[in-house]
Amino acid sequence: MSAPQQLTELQRNRLQTAHHSLPRREMVRYGLLSADDIRRIHERRREHNRLGFAVQLCLLRYPGWPLMVGEKPPSNLLEFVAQQIDADPDEFGDYAAREQTRQEHQGILAKEYGYHPYGSSYAGSLRAHLQTEALSTDSAFTLVQSAMEWLRERRVILPALATLESLVRSVRGTVERQVYWQLANSLAHEQKTELAKLLDLGPAKGSLLGWLRRVPYSCSAAGMLDLIRRLLWVQGTGVPNELGEKIPPLRLRQLAARGARHSVSHFRRFPPEKRYAILAAFLLQVSEELTDRSMDFHRRLIGRMFRESDKKQWANFVDQGAVVNAKLLNYARLTAALAQARRNRHSLDAVIASEFGWEALERDGQEAGHLAKPKEVANFLDFRAQYPQFRQYTPKFLETFQFEAIPAQKPLLKALHVLRQMNREERTEVPADAPRSLVPSKWAPFVFTDQGIDRCYYELCALSELSLGLQSGDIWVQGSRRYRKFESYLIEPGIWEKHQERFLEEAAPSLSCESYLTERKELLDQEIKKVGEMVRQHRLPEARLEGNRLVISPLTRSGPDQTEKWAEKVYALLPRIHLTELLVEVDGWTQFTNTFTHLYTGQPTADRAGLLTAILADATNLGKSRMAEATETYTADRLAWIEDWYIREAAYARALASIIRRQGEIPLAARWGSGRTSSSDGQVFPVAFRKPVIAQVNAKYGRDPVTTFYTHVSDRYAPFHVSAISSTVRDATHVLDGLLDHQTDLPIEEHYTDTSGYTDHLFALCHLLGFRFAPRIRDLSDHRLFCFEKSADYDGLKPLIGGRIHVQTVREHWDEVARLIASLRQGTVTPSLLVSKLAGHPRQNHLFVALREIGRIERSLFTWSWLQDPELRRRVTAGLNKGEAHHTLKRAIRFYKRGSVSDRTQLDQDLNAMALNLVVAAITLWNTAYLDRALSALEEARIPVPSEYLPHISPLGWEHIILTGTYHWKGRQTPWGRFRPLRPDVVERYGAMGA
Repeated sequence: MSAPQQLTELQRNRLQTAHHSLPRREMVRYGLLSADDIRRIHERRREHNRLGFAVQLCLLRYPGWPLMVGEKPPSNLLEFVAQQIDADPDEFGDYAAREQTRQEHQGILAKEYGYHPYGSSYAGSLRAHLQTEALSTDSAFTLVQSAMEWLRERRVILPALATLESLVRSVRGTVERQVYWQLANSLAHEQKTELAKLLDLGPAKGSLLGWLRRVPYSCSAAGMLDLIRRLLWVQGTGVPNELGEKIPPLRLRQLAARGARHSVSHFRRFPPEKRYAILAAFLLQVSEELTDRSMDFHRRLIGRMFRESDKKQWANFVDQGAVVNAKLLNYARLTAALAQARRNRHSLDAVIASEFGWEALERDGQEAGHLAKPKEVANFLDFRAQYPQFRQYTPKFLETFQFEAIPAQKPLLKALHVLRQMNREERTEVPADAPRSLVPSKWAPFVFTDQGIDRCYYELCALSELSLGLQSGDIWVQGSRRYRKFESYLIEPGIWEKHQERFLEEAAPSLSCESYLTERKELLDQEIKKVGEMVRQHRLPEARLEGNRLVISPLTRSGPDQTEKWAEKVYALLPRIHLTELLVEVDGWTQFTNTFTHLYTGQPTADRAGLLTAILADATNLGKSRMAEATETYTADRLAWIEDWYIREAAYARALASIIRRQGEIPLAARWGSGRTSSSDGQVFPVAFRKPVIAQVNAKYGRDPVTTFYTHVSDRYAPFHVSAISSTVRDATHVLDGLLDHQTDLPIEEHYTDTSGYTDHLFALCHLLGFRFAPRIRDLSDHRLFCFEKSADYDGLKPLIGGRIHVQTVREHWDEVARLIASLRQGTVTPSLLVSKLAGHPRQNHLFVALREIGRIERSLFTWSWLQDPELRRRVTAGLNKGEAHHTLKRAIRFYKRGSVSDRTQLDQDLNAMALNLVVAAITLWNTAYLDRALSALEEARIPVPSEYLPHISPLGWEHIILTGTYHWKGRQTPWGRFRPLRPDVVERYGAMGA
């Protein structure tokens, strides 16, 4: 059996040809010759020898190997070197013809510049280096890159790529065994005994392992108690949380993910060390997940308490509609009578006495006062009826979890301690010395009564404040992942202090506070004055200031009128194809199925059709059972087996990257965009059940529960990132996830969203991370802008300016901001988790305020640009429209049961979204390739498509693709460059028309 592949063909090719497409800056770094270099080069006698010698020197620097037999150096490098030594690049042909000269020069270069051949003296040190690296990454591609860089730094001539692959394979296996050994040997015998119980099968309910994996059926007191029971069992095993601190987080997550998927029979086949290590990692992760979900449940139950009270209040209000209407009519009569009396100078007393009667008016006013009670009061009055539901779980909840908080929240922690003591002692009366400062003013009338502190309202108030504190980050929970202390998400202070200078040097753009403030102050002043002058001269394009209100004209249609007709003409040439055949053909072009490797052996599956069937089952929403019926080849069990061992999030990311890379190489793709801009948007799918915890309702989408697939799309229509998110979470929370965590080569510089995808914090983070953020903001005139100087200094624009930037706040907390940005770049925190924390509450910390001020600067700059530049507005709209077009195609592919989501776990929902995204990317690539051929055919038929139409012909059409029916895998893989014929009848007809 051959050794498992470490790299895909695309990755291997990318490493071997990276020096062929170096950016200018990198070219200068490795190819710039010093005076000493040029002196040595000119010691060679002939021009072609001097040129070859210089080229070999640059190749030894990067990529790290000399010129191979018959190899031609990259043309950009050859021209760059030739220009420096005043040589003709064409002379290189004479150099390459003489093998002996090439080898002699290699020897001279190695001796004079200190280059060494790779051998056993370096292999051991390189292995040690890679073992350290492999603790924080499991990517073979990253490890091979790291090995190459390590050797280059030591001027070691790189060996064959296969040698490095073999070393990386060995290192990955060694590190994995070391992690197993380290975890297993850190466990006591008693702990191993408890772990073994996870695999015991009970008479009716299955294993404890299955019980721990189970998703709670509903967010309720019973669901909360079920979570707590499981958490207590995990804590009872004695597996300490500190165990995870000895293992790099990446490795721990990998082991935990395996524990979440392996069956009991799988575990029983493992050696003891491996079994205990995976189970221990799984329990550590489960403990965090159960803690997080318990906090989620508590917050949702508190929110439900307020919502239910609101609903009851408004229901009562509607029931009393006739009475309310009568009171309004009486009020209208009263005001009309008083106004008439004032005009006629009549006595008000006499008018009231004759129209109403004082007693009737007083009684009517009292009744109206009762109906018009403040809304909050009505809410609080209804809380007592809901109190017994909370009492079902809160004693256990407060006993199980330990909370910590910022100093301002210490009274709340003391109140929770008082409630614990009352529960333990079964006391009903709140002690008179219980903390009172935690109670907000709106709660106070109900908590503090003439009889003392009301137990019901005091406890509900404490639980409500706890919920707010968890959301904002003012309060954190021991053993949690998402409700940890905010500081813990960032680079550790000691590491930051030690490496701060390096972090700041590597940052682009610069993270220098004074440079940032000076540059932005000057630019913002310049932009405001420019817009002010344009307003005065009425030259603001497609926008104007009417009084105090900004009015922006709607955009006119950007594409030519005949675009649809030309698109139909081009698409008519495309061959009809089954979706299965399309996937096989795209796999032949990209080998994307090779990225789906076995969980342990690392080998790609030999059953490509089975893998594609499993992917298609998720993408179409048929599921494994229905897909098994539609294929008549695979059983549902077989598809489940393939999913367990081969399908993972990382594999989808690598597969997507290979498809997008191939699409970017097609000339037509450049007509749609540079690949440097992108947009993101959410697409809603119904949830197939109401009770489970993920079934959340967003009133924006109706009364039924939904979930959202949030997708990032490049300007070339490539969907480069997707995740399943809650429908109740704002899109802005997840924008950075896709920008920072994709594995494609897309050099994204500018990103678009709609209004729900924007916040001031996101403006700040995007700029500091090197992205231009350009959202399409609804009701832009309602969003006040900010400046460094007084608004009075900008005559005519004062109505648009809401205040000044607090520069001192930015200066004081810039170091915290820089540390946060470095943490995001290093991947120490998931961007969406950090953004959700920042958006929680302004009391959280000074970082919130500093980022808000930076965000105001960036949003103001963007808005002034938006007003001046209609082309920016059109670019943003076009980018968002490409995302919308993706939604239509996805809806067509995910056809079964209206695309409803039936998977109950976050992991399964993410895999569903990724499968759908991968199929869409494959269709996009296939269409791009064949549209490019169709355009060439039209050119040959003398019916060329006018160039102005090309940017508007989308690769997302599917009328020629058979999406439904039975799924058979008849097609054979074909390499890139071999295509199906276009439709001959259409080609012939167009040819006749052209003639």
